[in-house]
Amino acid sequence: MVPIPAGTFLRGEPNQPAEAQPTGLIEPRKVHLDRFWIDRYEYPNVEGALPLIEVHWHDAKRLCEERGKRLCTADEWERACRGPSGFLHPYGNEFSGEACHTPQDFDNHGPAPSGSHPECRSRYGVYDMIGNVNEWTADVVTLTQVRRSPNRNNYGNDDFWRDERYPEWPILLGGDWGTSPEQLRCTYRGHFHPPDHQLRDDGFRCCADNPPRGDRVAPESES
Repeated sequence: MVPIPAGTFLRGEPNQPAEAQPTGLIEPRKVHLDRFWIDRYEYPNVEGALPLIEVHWHDAKRLCEERGKRLCTADEWERACRGPSGFLHPYGNEFSGEACHTPQDFDNHGPAPSGSHPECRSRYGVYDMIGNVNEWTADVVTLTQVRRSPNRNNYGNDDFWRDERYPEWPILLGGDWGTSPEQLRCTYRGHFHPPDHQLRDDGFRCCADNPPRGDRVAPESES
């Protein structure tokens, strides 16, 4: 796991397009976070392994808890992605189509092995936070916010955002290999699914308030 130091960062960014966030969910503002730890790679957190996909939110939470961890909050995830300089992408402010696994061709690609794109590394030393697979977070939006979102019709032909069985939808961050460049940003929070959906482009990574015993912890010089 990689330590992320305590501190304040500017969450979000001004002048985002409307589809970047559900109405009323988030405004750019300063947020203070205590120190936390985050997995260097997407679950199972093993360099060279393929990320676990087709896992719904409840199982993602359970798998983190079985390792003595938890799902990351959206703010923790964003801070780890942006690094100490507050970049919009892990590697800088300008989008690169080569740095991460982001070919923007969903049908003909799949996830890449964790850590296989060395430039897709935040300044804290966390890999693959943009592209590869969407990552579940602990944060949710309400069904009312989903219905207000400009991109609500992107979530299936059955318009299941109308379904009252889903009062809360967890937020996914980072985008996948087929996501468009304007959404491949550390700040983009306009992507959410019902908690029981299992899709081939959805995965996760874990966070912890303190690293579990037995986990390798990166020294500060690596982060």
